Amino acid sequence: MSNFYSDHLIEEIKQASDIVEVLSEFLRLKKRGANYTCLCPFHTEKTPSFSVSPSKQIYHCFGCGKGGNVYTFLMEHENLSFIEALKFLANRAGIKLPEWKVSPEEKTKFDQLFYANQVAKNFFKQHLWETENGRKVLGYLKQKRGLTEETINHFELGFAPDAWDQLLTHARGKDLSGEDLLNAGLVIEREDSSGHYDRFRRRLMFPIMNFTGKTIAFGGRALSREDRAKYMNSPETALYNKSKILYGLNFSRPHIRQKESAIMVEGYMDFLALWQAGLKNIVASSGTAFTRDQANLIARYAPAAILLFDSDTAGIIAAKRCAPHLMNAELDFKIVMLPDDEDPDSYIKKYGLEKANEQIENALSFPKFVYRTLDPPYEKASSHQKELVLRELVDISAYSDSSIRRELFLKEVAEVFDIDLTTLKMELTKSIRKAGRRQVYKPQKITRPAGRELQFHILAVLLENPNLLEKALLELSEEDFTDPDIQSIYKNILALRSKNPNLDPTYLINHTQDLTQQNLISRAANTDLGTTDTERMFNEYSSRLKRININEKRKSLEEKIKSAEKEGNREQAKTYWAELKQLLEKLN
Repeated sequence: MSNFYSDHLIEEIKQASDIVEVLSEFLRLKKRGANYTCLCPFHTEKTPSFSVSPSKQIYHCFGCGKGGNVYTFLMEHENLSFIEALKFLANRAGIKLPEWKVSPEEKTKFDQLFYANQVAKNFFKQHLWETENGRKVLGYLKQKRGLTEETINHFELGFAPDAWDQLLTHARGKDLSGEDLLNAGLVIEREDSSGHYDRFRRRLMFPIMNFTGKTIAFGGRALSREDRAKYMNSPETALYNKSKILYGLNFSRPHIRQKESAIMVEGYMDFLALWQAGLKNIVASSGTAFTRDQANLIARYAPAAILLFDSDTAGIIAAKRCAPHLMNAELDFKIVMLPDDEDPDSYIKKYGLEKANEQIENALSFPKFVYRTLDPPYEKASSHQKELVLRELVDISAYSDSSIRRELFLKEVAEVFDIDLTTLKMELTKSIRKAGRRQVYKPQKITRPAGRELQFHILAVLLENPNLLEKALLELSEEDFTDPDIQSIYKNILALRSKNPNLDPTYLINHTQDLTQQNLISRAANTDLGTTDTERMFNEYSSRLKRININEKRKSLEEKIKSAEKEGNREQAKTYWAELKQLLEKLN
């Protein structure tokens, strides 16, 4: 589909989309020398190995090997198709794309899922605003929940009618099949396999969006007591991984970055109430259990998190369950203790923004929060109960890889619970020794075939100095590159050199379909060659590669000669001897 747009337009959009500026919207990049670095968004790590080159307009992770340009980042990070990434960057740069209508058959897997969710969102919105039952829900939102039309429209809330197949019927009229809706999590297959029925019925609908504002899933709040589940979310799909999504982050991301902290709530209505009141650096876990991936997601944008949960027992338990993930993500985190029988929604309506900000300013550290919420109180607890609490806090401290952070955390535990710090540190040592260090991503060691590293360095030299391409064309053939991935890249370079003589690495990545090869190009382009004399390096490397290849051919011919002589095939052996003689002359 990308062939619809010209190379010139694709290149124009890329040139208008500085990779550092774009990636800074998702990652906390820090300047290190000529490049920018951060924790890799594609694997779990504690030490930054993700590098972004502003001069080459590419990124590469030296931990997991992922790499590419601004297009590939959006495609892999957000599950966008190339067209979706192109549209996002074009819109961001203010570049108008030509009109393009495509048939359902031509849509990619992701395009079709996005389209299905878009159709469903429009359907739910229409039923909220234009039907009798929907207007009753609208009245409930305005009068009982205090939401304005601006908020309802901004977050595109909707209403799923009380019908078994109304969405399904509507979507079929939009060139979508039952299978399409099933893949998007919008319908459920009947037990007798005779068809499908709508997943969401009689529910207030909250679209869940990715960072570009594309709908990828839904949350539905029950409007009838007949529905046992108060909240129902879409199942996981190719677009939606609930453990890696935070509701509202597409809207709040810049505010979180600006405030350098994220306020976490549990539900959609809490999020909307606080947002409407003026708290914008906020995210919601969509009513699902908070995960390590979600903690890492927050850590990309801010160094701190503030938990603002319900004041009941369930809210206290939920806050405590977040602690290991927040500690593992190396986030500073505190917990707001609301008055009894209050939740964020009710509190902001009753007391207003100023009082809510006071609560946030006075948020408790985790050790103080644990101390305040113990039942029975710590002073009245048995020795065994006290030991369990302290062991749990010690275990939580172990989730951090920073010895300084662990000590600061335990120091506060010692002060709050009036216990010797040395005792806690001894217990921490035992805990770590017993459990072992937590799993940290380590790339697998790859055994490389002979000559592959040399071939890789030739590729790196050519990307560093494209002026050597003509020389390479005269001295090295495609067959000299025995590694299939590098050979394919080299062939692609030769095919593209007339279109882009400067051999921009990001241009090469755009015209490379294979993900492994894209990562290889980004690693080669980020390789420090250790010298500016790239021509001398190329001469040395290409000469060495040819010698290696000749020696490999020599060994092969010697084996063939032995085999031919053993079989008594003198004519064949004579032919091989002639080839070997020419090869040795070439080697000399």
